[in-house]
Amino acid sequence: MVKHYGGIFDYDLKKERLEEVLRELEDPAIWNDQSRAQAMAKEKGELENVLNVLDGLATQLEDAQAMLDLAVEADDESLLADVQSELSSAEEELAKLEFRRMFSNPMDIRLGYRDWETDRKSTRLNSSH
Repeated sequence: MVKHYGGIFDYDLKKERLEEVLRELEDPAIWNDQSRAQAMAKEKGELENVLNVLDGLATQLEDAQAMLDLAVEADDESLLADVQSELSSAEEELAKLEFRRMFSNPMDIRLGYRDWETDRKSTRLNSSH
C-alpha cells in the first residue's frame, strides 16, 4: 500500500513530476529558453535527490525488518544492535530530509535573512535616537 504524506514525502507525486520534467528536458525547444531550461534542470536534480533519499530509506527499513526477523527467528539478541544501528542511520537521513522540507520554499531562507536584516537595521535606527 502506498501512503501519501504530502510535501517532500509524497513519493508518487515526486516520481510523476520527475517523469514530466525529464520529458520536457528531452524536447530540444526547451533549450531556446535558457532560464527555463536551467530551472527545469535544477528541479530535476532536486527531485532525483529526494527520490534517492526516500528509496534509500525504504531499503534501510526493509533491511532492518529482515535483521529483526532473523534475530527473532534465531533468538539472537546480538543482532538487535545491527537493527538499532540501521534504524539510527535511517532516522538521521529522515531528519535531514525533514530539515530540507522545512525550507522547501525558495523564499524561506531569503525571508529569514530579510527579517534578520530588517530587525538589525531597525534596532540600529532606534538606538541612535
